[in-house]
Amino acid sequence: MTDNTLTALDRLLHIWQPDYNNRQGNVNYLDQGSLTRPQKMPRNQMLIAAAIIAVGAIIGIVFLYNTIWASYQARVQEQQNVAQNLERTGALATVPAMSSIVGLSDADILDSFDEQGYQIVDVGSDDTGLSVYRIPADTSTAEAAILLAGGIGSLTASQATQILNGAWYLSTDSTAGTYVMRYVDFESDSPEAALEAALANQGFSSSSIQDSGVDDAGNTYATGTGVIGDSTRTWKISTIPFSDAYSIAGMPDSAVYVGIRVS
Repeated sequence: MTDNTLTALDRLLHIWQPDYNNRQGNVNYLDQGSLTRPQKMPRNQMLIAAAIIAVGAIIGIVFLYNTIWASYQARVQEQQNVAQNLERTGALATVPAMSSIVGLSDADILDSFDEQGYQIVDVGSDDTGLSVYRIPADTSTAEAAILLAGGIGSLTASQATQILNGAWYLSTDSTAGTYVMRYVDFESDSPEAALEAALANQGFSSSSIQDSGVDDAGNTYATGTGVIGDSTRTWKISTIPFSDAYSIAGMPDSAVYVGIRVS
């Protein structure tokens, strides 16, 4: 194999070839020209490099704004919306006493709600009874329909507090003779305090309580009997932290889910 062939093969296998252009006798030395070049970048190249850096900085700033800063702003706005929703009148102020409902026909119940100016959304009434949702006064029925369509668990904290604070849900079953009221108490701070508030709201005296405690599902409850409406009935109030029923990030820890059942 000739020297020219070896040289060609060497160049093929090695993309970068050192420049041995300084030959002294049988020894080849590398070109030292690259070591003697000016160390300072030429002005035009410095301008190009500065422009590239500036563009990169702008892209980085825009990226940070659209991700970290925008996310932070969204969280702050969400917290502000939650706080604003919690300033409105809570559910306890508008939850009707079960004694004013029990024994009435479904039509009479709806008429009484209408007389009191409640905004009511029918969420599934049938021949056996009512399933109605009283929405907050500052929320339209169109908004409520959208928020309730996907279920409470699908809402954000601001949406949940908007549709839940100041609202309640009533279902009746004329066949079984049962009445159930549900709402979220954002003011009592604990299941025990929410239970006491519900007892006072409904006018159930402590002397009528037959059993109380915490059941296997984690509900703090009290149950008893008394004259409700036109007859002696059994009632039960159950409370549980809202976070145990629904997982919604950003919901206040004070939220308590309350259920009142009369049968």
